[in-house]
Amino acid sequence: MTELRRLRLSRGWDPVQLIGRMKILAAGDGTVLPPVYLLVRLLFLWENHRAPMPSYYVGLLDRVYGGQLMTLPTPAPVRRDSGRRGLTGAVAA
Repeated sequence: MTELRRLRLSRGWDPVQLIGRMKILAAGDGTVLPPVYLLVRLLFLWENHRAPMPSYYVGLLDRVYGGQLMTLPTPAPVRRDSGRRGLTGAVAA
């Protein structure tokens, strides 16, 4: 079991309860998080090491867990915008 999942389960939180706490802290930062359904999917991927976690979320989850993350997940590399927009493959002028 990964540390992220262990921390969540040790508090008795389901994913939506964790996301609610994340949204409260993010709102205090002036940040609007994606919709809950998307965050549930991302949380699953992060907890199971199937996707890298962006650095903002690493810090946010560390705050949610009161600094108890012993092993921080590797942040996702910074992506450079290639100029593509949407799923159509259209390139911005």
